[in-house]
Amino acid sequence: MVMEMYDTVKHLPQRITFPVLAVMARNGWPHLSWLLSQSSRFSLTLWQGQENPTVNDLIFIRDNSNPQRIYYDIYEPVLSQFKEAAKQKDRPRMFYTGGDIVDYFKPANGDGLNVLWEEVYDRASLLSVLKESPGGMLVIPVTSGTGDVRIPVVEGSRPELPLQNCLDLILASKNPWGIYLRVKSQTQLATSLHLLREAYANDRLYCPVWINMNISHGIFNVKGYITGLEFVRSINQIFPYITMAPSWPQEVLDQGYTPQVVEDMMELFQEVWQDVSLQLLAVHLDRSEAGIRILQQSQERFSLTVEHRTMNGGLQMESFTFIRNGTRHRTFYNLPKVVKGLISKIPKSC
Repeated sequence: MVMEMYDTVKHLPQRITFPVLAVMARNGWPHLSWLLSQSSRFSLTLWQGQENPTVNDLIFIRDNSNPQRIYYDIYEPVLSQFKEAAKQKDRPRMFYTGGDIVDYFKPANGDGLNVLWEEVYDRASLLSVLKESPGGMLVIPVTSGTGDVRIPVVEGSRPELPLQNCLDLILASKNPWGIYLRVKSQTQLATSLHLLREAYANDRLYCPVWINMNISHGIFNVKGYITGLEFVRSINQIFPYITMAPSWPQEVLDQGYTPQVVEDMMELFQEVWQDVSLQLLAVHLDRSEAGIRILQQSQERFSLTVEHRTMNGGLQMESFTFIRNGTRHRTFYNLPKVVKGLISKIPKSC
């Protein structure tokens, strides 16, 4: 529907405002924000029907858009309540869970290198990070509990930390956190998404959420991994308001991220409406320049995240040069601090 409207008006030279029923704007925000991103001439006018929008509905739209491009045809008393709430300077931002983490964390110079990443291993490590760190993306490996395989837990935690408890601790913190779930099985993908959906429905979840899995598709069709189509379908059916963060099975990366491996992944996600951040293992970058160039020339809603796990071996710093010369606000680095420090010294080529 939104795409059809855009195709109808995209060639018109005038400024255009799109009337949107206010009670529907929040659920439709991923599509409406895409529409606004297509032209600075576009704006929205939120109008009130028989059902009153909530103040949170209106604040949500304001917090995730340029206020100068949102107009309101809203009745009293909701309008006055909304204006009063919008004036509160210390209120927490109602951030869209599928939104841009650069917009959320506002790193120095808008550079993705300056977004912090922290690993969660168990309850103690999580409490330590929540206390000591100013905020960042929390990487949480999710697997099935030993007592009940239907309950998602933090992988390797002793005693086991249920994902529900993990989320409760994160959402109670006042610092800005993003949630990155590294899901190990298709069963836990569904259960994790249901937990996120419940938190979102209860007005508790207002931070970036990324979902990562190793997936199988096309030339990297490897037995034992969830198919890419099933990954996308599960997210869209249960809780679609996230950033998809797929990665390739390591079995297909002997030659690095080759153009064909990259193109098959891009083809899979070409039609999804969510943001997509493709996950790259740093140890394979030195053989991947041609494939990375394809990724760097992709649509704005695609980003790259480079990560390194010590089990994968050493790194060649030269391989980060062409990564660093890409779009800095769309490239992220889940790397040890010492490595990020070295990367920060790489000059940007002209």
